[in-house]
Amino acid sequence: MAIIRENEFNRITAIYQRQAEECVRSVEIFYDSVTDLARRTCYAPLVNFANQIYKFYKEDLSGHLQREFFRWYNSEYSLHALARSIAAGNAAECRAREHMDAMGDCLRQMFRRGPVSISVDTSEPQIQDGDFDSFSAALSDCVYGFRRANEEAMADIRAMADENNAVECIAGFVRTTGVSLADSFQAMIREVEDGLGFFRSGVSRTLNHIPETGRGTDLHLPWGSGIPFL
Repeated sequence: MAIIRENEFNRITAIYQRQAEECVRSVEIFYDSVTDLARRTCYAPLVNFANQIYKFYKEDLSGHLQREFFRWYNSEYSLHALARSIAAGNAAECRAREHMDAMGDCLRQMFRRGPVSISVDTSEPQIQDGDFDSFSAALSDCVYGFRRANEEAMADIRAMADENNAVECIAGFVRTTGVSLADSFQAMIREVEDGLGFFRSGVSRTLNHIPETGRGTDLHLPWGSGIPFL
């Protein structure tokens, strides 16, 4: 029977919220870099790319992560369900539900603060090879930020599990946020490493699998097709 104590509920909530905050900050830094490149180069594929990131982040990924959170919220491994399973009492169950509600609010706020779409005159583009190097570096930094946030969160969860192995039952749910973001953006890195193929022929990258309790999705970035590279 899983037993997670009140102070552990507080720690789990803090870990989840910190991971979400670090992930959204990574996206914001990356998006700022892309929009800066788009405005400076006036290059249509970069402008379109930035706006696809905006749409993907605000709509597809936001919806996916919130659905995954509510799958946890309504599962037997939610904090309030665990409190109920050990007959901890109504007060303890209410406090556990409040922790889950706080995590849900954090996730919603994460996407409310996200990027905005851009509009740039692309009639006279000015782009150099070095601009794509800058883009590639920004993308790699973004994925590194996701993975670091996830690794730190999971390290904290593992440390808690060393003291109380019941915590292991929620580890997969906690990691879903960082893993979903990292996997989706890692697909873009592969395209860059293949020679910026998304500018030449378009991309339809899918999140095929999210480890552990995460689930496969049909999320993808619709870059379009036949976009000339230069």
